[in-house]
Amino acid sequence: LSGIEKLIPLLKRTLKQNRPEELLNGLRKQQAIFFQELELIDLLVAGCYRAGRNFSLFNAWTMLYFTCTIYYEQRRLQGDEPGAILSADCTPIREMVQRSFRDLDSLCRQGDPTGKEAGQFIQMIRERIKPWNSAGLLDPKNKNMYWHSAAILD
Repeated sequence: LSGIEKLIPLLKRTLKQNRPEELLNGLRKQQAIFFQELELIDLLVAGCYRAGRNFSLFNAWTMLYFTCTIYYEQRRLQGDEPGAILSADCTPIREMVQRSFRDLDSLCRQGDPTGKEAGQFIQMIRERIKPWNSAGLLDPKNKNMYWHSAAILD
């Protein structure tokens, strides 16, 4: 549905004004965004499987998903044009998830992480999501209970 939401204005504008070059360029751009979305979703799901045996790591990893989602939803609430799902069009977020996956994969390849190693990973994720973390994700005092996500409450 998000793809259709982005294609309809492009089709309306370019077909109505008979601008095939603009249509082709717009479709190429949408294709690139689609593949960014797929790659990000794939990394987020792969990380869940990778961390799945360790609840602390799994919990920290899922906060990357929520960070991507919350940022996307906030952009929508502010009236921005629909961007890529999960903020896949935001290079810093995409790179943060990629880097975090490499770190998670490296940690899990060594066997079951110790409590100290898991704690270091959680702290690393907490720091990495900080620029987009308006919901207090991974804040120990929230005890994994988040009262809002996209809406910024005063």
